[in-house]
Amino acid sequence: MVGNTDFEEERLGGPGDLEGPDLGRQLDPGDCAREPIHIPGSIQPHGVLLSLKEPELTIVQASASTAALLAIDPRALLGQPASRLLDRASIRRIHAALEGRLIRGRNPLLVSAAGVRFDGILHRSDGLLVLELEPRDAEEGCYDLLDQTFAIIDRLRSSSTTEELCQRATEEIGRLTCFERTMIYRFHEDGHGEVIAESLAPEMEPYLHLHYPASDIPEQARRLYVFNRTRQIVDIDDRPAAILPPDNPLTGRPLDLSCSALRSVAPAHLEYLRNMGARASMSIALLRGDALWGLVACHHRQPHRVSFRYRMVCELLGQVLAWNIDAMEQRGSAEARLRGGAVCARLLEQIAAERDIAAGLSARSATILDLVDAGGAAIRQDGGWARLGRTPGAADLDELARWLEERDARAAYATSSLAKERPALERLKDVACGVLAIQFPGAPCSLIAWFRPEIERCVLWGGEPGAGPSGRHGGGQLHPRTSFAAWRQLVRLEAQPWQPWEIAAAEDLRGAIVGTVLGRAAELERLNRELREAVRMRDDFMSMASHELRTPIFTLALQIEGVSRAASARRDAFTAERVQGRADVARRQVKRLEQLVGVLLDFSRINAGRLTLDLEEVSLPKLLGDVVARFNDDLKAAGCRLSLRVEQDIVGWWDPMRLDQVITNLLSNAIKYGAGEPIEIEAARHGASARVAVIDRGIGIDTSAHGRIFERFERAVSSGHYSGLGLGLWIVHQIVERLGGTVAVSSAPGQGSTFTVDLPLAGPGPSEQAPSEAAAAPGGRSDGGAR
Repeated sequence: MVGNTDFEEERLGGPGDLEGPDLGRQLDPGDCAREPIHIPGSIQPHGVLLSLKEPELTIVQASASTAALLAIDPRALLGQPASRLLDRASIRRIHAALEGRLIRGRNPLLVSAAGVRFDGILHRSDGLLVLELEPRDAEEGCYDLLDQTFAIIDRLRSSSTTEELCQRATEEIGRLTCFERTMIYRFHEDGHGEVIAESLAPEMEPYLHLHYPASDIPEQARRLYVFNRTRQIVDIDDRPAAILPPDNPLTGRPLDLSCSALRSVAPAHLEYLRNMGARASMSIALLRGDALWGLVACHHRQPHRVSFRYRMVCELLGQVLAWNIDAMEQRGSAEARLRGGAVCARLLEQIAAERDIAAGLSARSATILDLVDAGGAAIRQDGGWARLGRTPGAADLDELARWLEERDARAAYATSSLAKERPALERLKDVACGVLAIQFPGAPCSLIAWFRPEIERCVLWGGEPGAGPSGRHGGGQLHPRTSFAAWRQLVRLEAQPWQPWEIAAAEDLRGAIVGTVLGRAAELERLNRELREAVRMRDDFMSMASHELRTPIFTLALQIEGVSRAASARRDAFTAERVQGRADVARRQVKRLEQLVGVLLDFSRINAGRLTLDLEEVSLPKLLGDVVARFNDDLKAAGCRLSLRVEQDIVGWWDPMRLDQVITNLLSNAIKYGAGEPIEIEAARHGASARVAVIDRGIGIDTSAHGRIFERFERAVSSGHYSGLGLGLWIVHQIVERLGGTVAVSSAPGQGSTFTVDLPLAGPGPSEQAPSEAAAAPGGRSDGGAR
């Protein structure tokens, strides 16, 4: 373990088929993953930690180190305003820092506490403002430090290879921070690490090229590096300073110190460093994207502290280093892919000239062995094999092909150890220990495979895994291993790994062959299927639309004719009540006709992708109240009693018209399918979202239909009993998705239905706001007969 994680645990063995130690001595890796390193309840004693409640900045937690550094009992600070401890200028600086969006960017602040000057470091944790105070060195020359930083970056940029870049980085960071040992530790795909560059004092034991088990830096420690990119341990012999009280008063749980600069160190890690002969250490995260690529790890044999400003410079250098490594590796990969693309183009030309895939790939100037670095390759076509270089025999190739057919044929298959995945094929290790394959199921050319032989190699580990005390001893405390002497491990049944660009080149070749040769017939068949489906959907839609529109129009015509005849009759027989009743029927049918036309317009907008959102601040209780008020007459006519339970002050960033339509549609369905039964609408906060539930006691929906009722033209009930186009819930689903939320149903036949909508209070993200398949007609209800 060379980094500053807080717990390390031995994992026996390493990559490959290893002739290693007794597996019976292995420690349970779960112990490592369960170690709560982010909530130690204490800090390193060279600084002070204060937890402040905003906005009044009341001190609710204080570290015991206030006694030694400030001559103040930490308990005397609890409940006091920070102004009792900090001078006015310090309070003003803190308030100024809090006005910005990124507090971290304002660190360090000049803070004076009890007359002592500190570097103040701010971050937030579980609702509290955490202020950490580190001793402030004599005024550091900011301009000198800036000049040093630019000079170091220029020297790093002049490196031509990753190896040269990493070696220069260790030397530069070592000189800047005055650590006796500086290393770059790179993680491999299986999680174990390797020291790939090192700068150290002449009398120190080198760790260069040594490997360390994945458990030396456990997963939870790696996660902390993603958002707290430097970690310093000043003196492993320091006694931690407890945080009083240990629990966050807002949560009742220990204060989360994931972002803390002073977080104390787990005893196992202190013991680990002691076993390595290090008394102080510092680590800098090297991130590629959001993934931890490696660490710059620094050790010192005496107590050693690096100021916050210098640690900020180290963090910047770590980012510059990671960016340069990423750029170098991507450039190399891009160049290799360009070469592969050129080979792929020549191979396709040869296939076209030969009109035979196997001949085009193997019989002319360019072959598939020019595409990737391999010892041999084989092409299966029409049941036979075309072979290039060193390959297994035909019978072994047939067995390999049958096994590969059981795997996903859409992506390339790549392994550097076929024997581990298919032990029965270990006999092929001399020619086919590593395999890269692409498949074309059902085609005359069904498989192309490349092969690499086994390469036996030795891996040097930093100490024999499992040597020395390791595991949980008395009291349940974890203990690391004690041996760090170089230990050799023979790795067998491993070929040279396939590089990502080689796998990509094979997939590019597969895509090109499928697209230009094999894909023509498949594309025609796909287009035919889509055309048949489009025609069927069109016919179904027009049939339903015609039926649904004809009924209200016919009813409307009859009512109008009745009014006309009554108007022609004797005046004393034509009462106002009869006229009003028939007019009401006509109005309802006109309204329904408008709704159906609205659904058709929704459908048109969705398919054209012409929906935009007009986002604004929306009060959910008010919107729900408006919808319910609009349904009063419908609820009375249906004999439904509605109860509305809404948590107040729910405000979100939504499109009010679209959200109104979602609730309107769900309530309309509840009335239609639960006529005469109670209906409930509930709304409450749910984390960072608002949750609205519309609950009816109606006919319910069979569980087999839950998924499809949100699809176009799908219904869970017979159209003979309930009218509608089968578009309502589909439109609801599209609107909710565009608003960044989800809609779900819980229902069973005869037990009613609950439709639940979850919407983020912050509104949809940029991807949801872009016009896409989501729609609603402007205003009013959009009753598509969802069920």
